[in-house]
Amino acid sequence: MRIFSQLAPPCCRGAAILASGSRYTLSPIADATLGNSSLAARADAPQHFRREAELKGVSVVGVLSVWPRNALAPSRRLRILVADDNRDTVWSLTELLETEGHEVRGVQRSEEVLGAEAEFKPHVVILDLQMPDISGYDLARWLRSRHPERCPLLIALTGAFTRPADQQLSRITGFDHYLIKPFEIDQLLSLLVKIPSR
Repeated sequence: MRIFSQLAPPCCRGAAILASGSRYTLSPIADATLGNSSLAARADAPQHFRREAELKGVSVVGVLSVWPRNALAPSRRLRILVADDNRDTVWSLTELLETEGHEVRGVQRSEEVLGAEAEFKPHVVILDLQMPDISGYDLARWLRSRHPERCPLLIALTGAFTRPADQQLSRITGFDHYLIKPFEIDQLLSLLVKIPSR
């Protein structure tokens, strides 16, 4: 089974990057049952447990959801770099991907991408297209030029550049995949299942 701890501070409730109906959500469930003994989930549905905690001095409420594993379980542990100037996006994706068993590093500034990529050596880089200073498009070009043969898998995220021409430009600049926010987490996980060795 998979266990995911969801803790959403008030500032980002209702602002999740994931589509409604996803297996994961940052919206607390008001009628979640308190529980701390059995975490066994049914095969077809999760069990939810209300959780409260303090995160960096902010009181947060969330839900512990337990799901059975499915066919989207990763075949291997990946190093994944997440870059987005929105801290809630970085936080939520980091939580989700670590829950899936991956090693994740998150950054919020364009210039941090360059250093983190060189040090962390990720298998996958998830880039927001609308990064300040250096756009996701330019960062993808830089990564492709740095790794002409064995580049990390590049996944574009965007909530602003959603036209067909934007998707085409993402391909031209070196992205392997393109996701529009909000998206289902399974859309992202399906891109990681059969990632080739790089």
